[in-house]
Amino acid sequence: MDKKTAVKNLRIANVCIGVLLALVALAPAVTLGAQESETLPRKCDIVSRISDNLENSSSENDLVGEDNLRNIYWMRGQCALAVEDYQSAIALYEKALEYRDSEPQVGITVGLAQALIHTGKIERAKALMDALQERFSFLKEGGGLATYQSIVVARAEIYTLANDFDTAIEAMDSLIAYRPDLAIFRSLRGQIYLAQYEWDKALEDFNTAIELAPDDADAYYQRGLLYYSILQTGVETRDEALADFEHYLELDPLGQHAQVAARYAESIRAELEALEAPAP
Repeated sequence: MDKKTAVKNLRIANVCIGVLLALVALAPAVTLGAQESETLPRKCDIVSRISDNLENSSSENDLVGEDNLRNIYWMRGQCALAVEDYQSAIALYEKALEYRDSEPQVGITVGLAQALIHTGKIERAKALMDALQERFSFLKEGGGLATYQSIVVARAEIYTLANDFDTAIEAMDSLIAYRPDLAIFRSLRGQIYLAQYEWDKALEDFNTAIELAPDDADAYYQRGLLYYSILQTGVETRDEALADFEHYLELDPLGQHAQVAARYAESIRAELEALEAPAP
């Protein structure tokens, strides 16, 4: 292959990578919003086709580069995780980790841990997250504190999925002790308490999160879930749940929980109408 063709291929590869990263920006904790869930199959199909082209190019002239190849496997792993193809996700994440260390290793490792949890490999998932947090612990003292905090949160989420709630709570306690003014940490700890049916503690955290950040839509959604859960025990919290779901939709009508919040709100309205209807 002549130099001119090689340079052209390199430019095409770089453009493809840009398109790839722009099309798919799936977070490590893959929770799809109302709009995202509708376009995910199309996006992942594009990712797969671009990936195939780039992999073929790299085998011919090695111009794509290790960073781009790692990103290919990472993004494909994200797509596999999002559609619950956990075995494929594991294989793709592990392939991505074969390339040299760099910043995306955090996202890759978290995705791999999530896929492992879903395939019953709980201890390996926990060990991965323990090692990841330990490896990046130096960021606590430097300019990467936000990255370290995100790792602690991701580790807490993995431990929650593993039903190791005590360890997850301890992780969030450490973050709240350091930054008691951040609503997100309160809301995340509240979600862990909610998973344990510790409703009083969950409510306290959600209330505090809303006091700290009144425009944080997610806190209203989570508190709405809490009230809806309490409702199932026979305690009348319909009005509270409905108000929180409706407020969430006002603040973030296209948010990641929008479809679920709308369904809950519709169900509660129907229940309230049935209760208010005159007896036959």
